[in-house]
Amino acid sequence: MLEDRLAVGSCICGESLEEDGGEGQNRRQHVCELIERSRKADEVQSLVTDLYFGSRSLEARPDDVDGSWTKQLAEVFKQRSGLQSLRDEEGRKFKSLEVTLDKLPDTDIQQLREVRRGYLAQRDRFGAEVSKIETQIAGIEKHQEQLVRERDRLLRHQKKGERIIAELAATNDIAAVLERSYDRIVQEELTKVSSLMNSIFLEMIGADPEQGALIRRAEISKDFDILVEGPESRTLNPDRDLNGASRRALTLAFILALTRVSEVEAPNVIDTPLGMMSGYVKRQVLKTAVRESAQLILFLTHDEIAGCEDVLDEFAGSVCTLTNPAHYPKMLVHDPKVAQRRVLRCGCTHRESCSTCERRADALELEPASRSDNNG
Repeated sequence: MLEDRLAVGSCICGESLEEDGGEGQNRRQHVCELIERSRKADEVQSLVTDLYFGSRSLEARPDDVDGSWTKQLAEVFKQRSGLQSLRDEEGRKFKSLEVTLDKLPDTDIQQLREVRRGYLAQRDRFGAEVSKIETQIAGIEKHQEQLVRERDRLLRHQKKGERIIAELAATNDIAAVLERSYDRIVQEELTKVSSLMNSIFLEMIGADPEQGALIRRAEISKDFDILVEGPESRTLNPDRDLNGASRRALTLAFILALTRVSEVEAPNVIDTPLGMMSGYVKRQVLKTAVRESAQLILFLTHDEIAGCEDVLDEFAGSVCTLTNPAHYPKMLVHDPKVAQRRVLRCGCTHRESCSTCERRADALELEPASRSDNNG
């Protein structure tokens, strides 16, 4: 760039660089000095660069723990010995050529010596270039080894990262599915279960909101609490404001509604579902449970069966009686003759009895106080 400015005759700032003997001449001389210093700096930089690459091959390798440097030194010494022998051989040839040159006419010697000097200069130049290139190759090969190790390390990290990203994507997909499922349960399925539970519950207890019934409706809140509404939209506490029959009916209504909405085909096994019920509510709960269940399995006491015999006659597909032998002799008529604690099964229906399950007439009055009596 400086030489170009000298050729143009002006600096990039607009000042003159002409050889006019004035300020332009001084500026031109200053620029020439800058050019000369730059050339010297380039020569020094070239020498430093050659020295740097030449010394890298002599650096001690950090992984030289198995004596490989010593092996390389021995190899270099061996090569040096071979080169010394080759040098001696070439020296002998050189002396032979000197003798041959001495025998040539004087007119040819000067020309041959000039040619020889040219070849020697060319040899030295080529030798320096070869040494420089070999040094650069050694440095490049070492750098290549470092890059290969770095590449392998990055590939290992990349595979690990890809695996982590894949696991994260799968986790996010699962979380999204669960969130959508939860939102659907809260926004859609919960409403369906609440509506069906209310319908079944009111049917079981025979409550008609339009006829001024004390219980107007039942629903499931967004917090999954079961709420009951009484007259004038007053909220009733199911634990305090409902009797035992209504609480059982509400529980059964929730279970049946949840089973229907979830479309689960499974048996409903219920132990003493009609306890604390009588009359219309007991019969209606039994009929509704039969209608809303895919398969209903009930464990009933004699007290629960009382008044519902015709319903069982109509809907029961299979009936058997389970008897606790520990009730003899206070409740059972016949001695079961069983020493160990167990449950006796017989094929009697709710309208029959046998020597295994026949109960004393006065024992039936005690049945509501115990849930471990024989069931039908």
